Amino acid sequence: MFLMQITPFLRVIALQFRELTIDENDAALFVVKMYDKVSLLIGKSEGSIFSNRGLKADMEREGDIERIVKEIKRSVLYNKQQHGERVVLVKVSEHFSETVFHYLKDNLDIPVEWLPKSQRFFWNRELLYIPFKDTCNLLFRKFRYEITIRKFTRAAVIIILATWIVPIVALAVIEYLLYKERNLVANINPQTVKLLKSKELLLGHRAEFEQLKLKAKILAERKAAKEAKKAAKKLNK
Repeated sequence: MFLMQITPFLRVIALQFRELTIDENDAALFVVKMYDKVSLLIGKSEGSIFSNRGLKADMEREGDIERIVKEIKRSVLYNKQQHGERVVLVKVSEHFSETVFHYLKDNLDIPVEWLPKSQRFFWNRELLYIPFKDTCNLLFRKFRYEITIRKFTRAAVIIILATWIVPIVALAVIEYLLYKERNLVANINPQTVKLLKSKELLLGHRAEFEQLKLKAKILAERKAAKEAKKAAKKLNK
């Protein structure tokens, strides 16, 4: 394998804070052994890391074990004073012996538990879970490309879904508006028919009125003509 980039092992361990089942306002302390050093990490389940201390210690010596216990207590107190975060749990990595684990459990006032034991290919798998912005790891270039492709594929799927969902929603809205318009037209049509009938009736009455008006005019003209004839006869006599 060609070495491209390096990720500190604590970057992987820090991701395990997200798997804690503690209250979001509480913190936990991880005790991790790597070769001749012991690391003390304090963080919360949402991923925040408050402190990371590396101590050189031989965990086979009782004096170093006692010193680590004191440093754990000091770190817990310091974290409480500086950050106001209460440490409610201590997690110990599998690299410590049962003797060390029980010693920590007997000398700390905080519950002490084992971290999950590393399975085969643990580091490879955990490195794959590192967020996209923190993909510095020991992977082949092709695997890094696969991570990038996976991210772009997810984005493409979201875009495609959006391009399908938006037209469907628009069609549904248009269909609803058409439905309301059809209902409105259906309510207006009977009223329109009534108005047309009323109009026809009024036009009929108007035509009758015009005919009566014309007859009255004709009768008035005839009456005027008869009176004129009578007046003419009287004048002739």
